[in-house]
Amino acid sequence: MFGTMRSLTIKILTIPFLIGQRLFISLDKEDNSIVSAYIGQKIKWTVNIIKVCGEPAAGKPEIRYLKLTKDKIEVTFGKHSFASVDVANGMTKYLGAD
Repeated sequence: MFGTMRSLTIKILTIPFLIGQRLFISLDKEDNSIVSAYIGQKIKWTVNIIKVCGEPAAGKPEIRYLKLTKDKIEVTFGKHSFASVDVANGMTKYLGAD
């Protein structure tokens, strides 16, 4: 669907965004720290979790898990560091590590 884009669409994060449109969330398959959102084939926002939140205290600097909540994407990166990304605009907040 995305042709030459270097991303892997995560279908469980395909959500209704606007009437008749869907927002696709993807994780870059070459740089496992970049999350992007597309409406159709147009990029809505892109965020590099590691650059925004910093290197994790433990584990590799890459995203391990994405979970869609009501209007946020919960991100686990490194071994046990957490961030939240606003689905509407890509604003990212580092939540800490345990």
